[in-house]
Amino acid sequence: MSTDPAKEMIGKAGKKIWEKTPETVKEKVKEEVKEHAIDTVESNIQKKAKKPIKKLEEKAEENEENIREKAGEAKEKLQGALLDVKEKLGGSRDEDGKSEDKTKKNKLKSARDLKGVSDIKTSQGIKGPGQVKSLNDTGTLRS
Repeated sequence: MSTDPAKEMIGKAGKKIWEKTPETVKEKVKEEVKEHAIDTVESNIQKKAKKPIKKLEEKAEENEENIREKAGEAKEKLQGALLDVKEKLGGSRDEDGKSEDKTKKNKLKSARDLKGVSDIKTSQGIKGPGQVKSLNDTGTLRS
C-alpha cells in the first residue's frame, strides 16, 4: 500500500462511504463514470487520429500538386508535338500557295488498290531496251 497515511485514510473512508451508499445512487454513479470514461476514450482517440489525418491531407495536397505539374508538362509536350506537325504540314505548299496534303496523296483508298501476286509481271513480259519505243511502252504507273 501507499506510504502516505493521509491517502490510506481517504481510501478507507471512501470504501466505507461506498458500502453505506444506497443501490440507486451507486447505479447513477456507475452510469456517470461510464459516460465519463467513454468521453475520455473518444477524445483520446480523436487526438491520436488527428496526426495521421493531417499527414493524409498533406499527402493528398502534395499528390494533387504533382498531378497538376505533370499535366502541365504533358500539355506543353503535346503542344510542342502539334506545332511540329503543323510546321511539317505547313511546309508542303505548291506554287499557288494552296496546302497540299501529302498524306492523302499517298494513302490507299481501299484494299483493292493493293496489287496482288497475279499483277506482277513475269520476266517474259518485261520489255527490253530494244522493244521500248515510247514512255507508253514501258508499262509504268504513268501510262
